[in-house]
Amino acid sequence: MVEDRKKGLQGFVDFLLHHQNFINDVRKKNSSLISGTMYEEGWRKAQVPNQIVGRYVNQTKLNHQMKKKGFNQEEEEAGFMKMRIFLSTIFQEVASGAYDSCKSYLKEQSIPSLSQMNYNQKDNYCPDDFSSEITYTIKSFSNKAHVENDSENWTLIDFIPIRKNGSIALKDFDVKGGEFVIRDLKVFIDLPKVKCITLVLLKTSKFKHQTLP
Repeated sequence: MVEDRKKGLQGFVDFLLHHQNFINDVRKKNSSLISGTMYEEGWRKAQVPNQIVGRYVNQTKLNHQMKKKGFNQEEEEAGFMKMRIFLSTIFQEVASGAYDSCKSYLKEQSIPSLSQMNYNQKDNYCPDDFSSEITYTIKSFSNKAHVENDSENWTLIDFIPIRKNGSIALKDFDVKGGEFVIRDLKVFIDLPKVKCITLVLLKTSKFKHQTLP
């Protein structure tokens, strides 16, 4: 892996792990969960009265971090921008057609992008905006076979091995469990044997899939 890509990947992982200080996990809404933890970043249907959409934020955690001066609005916005650019670059390299489809869907539906911090920015898209949210899992995550209930065209799935200290593991690591199965397509990805960063492009709202314990 080239050094720039390695730095970008580590920065991406660091940002997600850091943001656990501000958001809830989604175990309550994830009926397919078996083990581990799932987080979501970006925009969702609002759970607050008289609001249409909102960001994934735990206000109690956020207030606590602000008191500790552990939250800086400008730094967070810059972090989301870097994450968007990094993911956009990878997505285009893997499947430019699917990437363009997701970009078009975002704009056609007038959905805020992942890196837009305010809802009123939703029509002011950057050239590489393609998604409104990102989901990530840690701590020996596994779930039941399921399909997603949203209308996204494509989902880019990235399996990244990390060590307990949060550093990405590119060699000399031991993965146990977590095999990924796409049942409807009879695809089985044996991640403990692959032992590398793995990308999967899938219509998760169409094909039943699962992460094994």
